[in-house]
Amino acid sequence: MKKYMPFSLIAALILSASSALLAQAPGTGAESGPPIPVRVVAEFLELSEEQLALWVALREETQPELAMLAREVQVLERRLHEELTDEGVPAPLVGTLLLEIRNRRARAEAIFRARAEEFAAALDEQQRERLFLIGRAAQLQQLLPAFRAVGLIP
Repeated sequence: MKKYMPFSLIAALILSASSALLAQAPGTGAESGPPIPVRVVAEFLELSEEQLALWVALREETQPELAMLAREVQVLERRLHEELTDEGVPAPLVGTLLLEIRNRRARAEAIFRARAEEFAAALDEQQRERLFLIGRAAQLQQLLPAFRAVGLIP
């Protein structure tokens, strides 16, 4: 049972941090400063001003390229869909489109990972552990419906 205690503690911290910030009514200063999700993350990770500034800078630095790659993937996927609905589509064209989509997704993933690694390097051990647990929880999230369906979790 002790094995699951850190996750339970982290979940309780997330809930308390997000509940406190999300409960702020308009006009109480909730709309000034960073957006609520940023404040929830900053509070949960207990970020210093410098760490928060680094995170915001990294995000602002990479966001334009990530947005461009996302748009390119959408255009390529649309083109692929159009080509596949036509009869006699050349196989090399389909292969080229699939490779282009995969390459752009891989570039976006590499940018995202580099940004996350640079940010994580600026965290102390406790903050990195909390960030890791959130990542792990995100991976496990897809399992929750099955566990709910069989009655193992509420």
